[in-house]
Amino acid sequence: FSDGAQAGDGPWASGPTPDGKGEFSYHDGPTTSMPMPPPTHPDARFYGTTEIPNVVEKAAGTEQDKLKKE
Repeated sequence: FSDGAQAGDGPWASGPTPDGKGEFSYHDGPTTSMPMPPPTHPDARFYGTTEIPNVVEKAAGTEQDKLKKE
């Protein structure tokens, strides 16, 4: 959501859809009172990472971040 009332002012906030089969409408906040489900846990094989933190990689990343600071 955008901050402020300007979020509902754009042409994307109301009116017909580009294909003409629907209608856009703006809601100032979530439209449901249901709680968000917990985030899913992706399979580590997709990213080449494990559940166990690697201390050496973490330290190396911290040092690289320090060198790249502007």
